[in-house]
Amino acid sequence: MNFVGHIHIAGHCLERNEHGAGHPSVPHPDRYLFGAALPDFATIGRFQLTGPPADPALAAGVDMHHATDNAFHGSDWFVTHSQAVRTNLESRGINRGAARAVGHVGVELLLDGHLLARHDDLRPRAQHVLGLADDDQLDLAELVAGDRQTDWVDHLSRISSWPLPGDYHRPLAVAERLHRILRPRRRLAFGPDDIAVVANTLTDHLDDLVAGIGDMVASLADELVDAHA
Repeated sequence: MNFVGHIHIAGHCLERNEHGAGHPSVPHPDRYLFGAALPDFATIGRFQLTGPPADPALAAGVDMHHATDNAFHGSDWFVTHSQAVRTNLESRGINRGAARAVGHVGVELLLDGHLLARHDDLRPRAQHVLGLADDDQLDLAELVAGDRQTDWVDHLSRISSWPLPGDYHRPLAVAERLHRILRPRRRLAFGPDDIAVVANTLTDHLDDLVAGIGDMVASLADELVDAHA
């Protein structure tokens, strides 16, 4: 799951707490949501976090990130759609590495796009979380090794002004994005002539994928709330 999904799921769990669902209270919800996205911010920049943040709300958010990833990647929704896309792509001649990558990342990007499209409050919430990336009060610099701290701080300052995607609900936009991000990875890359094949394959699965998002999110939130009660 990407950072947009993590912010949505963590926020959903916080809202469940407000309605008495038993999730532990969080004194700084904004920091908690930022912590839920923080491991993805590090991964995107190819940084390794050296340990948990000292701030309790950030640390709780990071814990939620890992719990959410484990639950999401084992969910019937993700496993079913990821494998279906991968199998379909392989049958259309896409190499195994690229098919596996598209089945994983492509499904996640489509999830991001449709979460943003259907939840009016998610875009401003996620944009606010991004804006916290260069907040000096969070003391984020020391979360990576000393020789990379300057680059890490620069990376965080760029994150704070990232625009959120507006077209990841469209299979062609996702296919074009995947082509760009996988191109440097020889075993995972697919050629420009295959962008249409990837887009058409994602389109084939789109209706079923989108139809199950609401149930998946509710089930995932139930599992996470129960685990952290």
